Amino acid sequence: LLFSWVLIGRAFCGWACPLSYLQDILGRFAPKSLRQTRTFARLDVPLRLLKVGVLALVLWWVYTLNIAPDRGHPYVVRSTSVLNPDALRVAWGLGLQRYPVRAVLLAFALLSAVVVPRAWCRYVCPLGALLGLLGRVSLLKLSRDRASCSDCGSFPRSCTVNTLPGTAECTVCGDCTQTCPANAIHVGRRLGKVTPSSAADAPPPKEM
Repeated sequence: LLFSWVLIGRAFCGWACPLSYLQDILGRFAPKSLRQTRTFARLDVPLRLLKVGVLALVLWWVYTLNIAPDRGHPYVVRSTSVLNPDALRVAWGLGLQRYPVRAVLLAFALLSAVVVPRAWCRYVCPLGALLGLLGRVSLLKLSRDRASCSDCGSFPRSCTVNTLPGTAECTVCGDCTQTCPANAIHVGRRLGKVTPSSAADAPPPKEM
């Protein structure tokens, strides 16, 4: 997480988060017609602010209410198989109220992705909100070459989180760098010009 924040913002969300990966799989079943409605377009932007509120609430819970990070019980339930239902039943029975809450949150994150791709990442995830805010000072970002960009609208429309490259919402997944029709999106320095992805992408030298 620290590496992601310092180097390139929310890259953890785009490359390492297992929940994001599961959402991407389920998001293939989300109806595209919903995302193309004007109502969805109007609600999408303000709903993104929700995760900032969730982040503030989580920080308040941790530091103000002094929630103990210890285990619900002083021993560990082990199983020979990850898919053993008996181990899950025993762990559930020995756990505290936090276990059902976690199960509900996980179910919500997965089921919501079938309606809106990466709905959890867009609207609820406090970690994504934190990395998005801290990513504004990261060393690298995705940048658009304005001279090459044709403003075709492929992004954010084709983006899994419906955003433009280099913004706070960008998860740096890199899909846009491979599918941009004008090859105008590259990894660039936060302070400086866009870095071409290869020598072939570099601008031609000026004639003397």
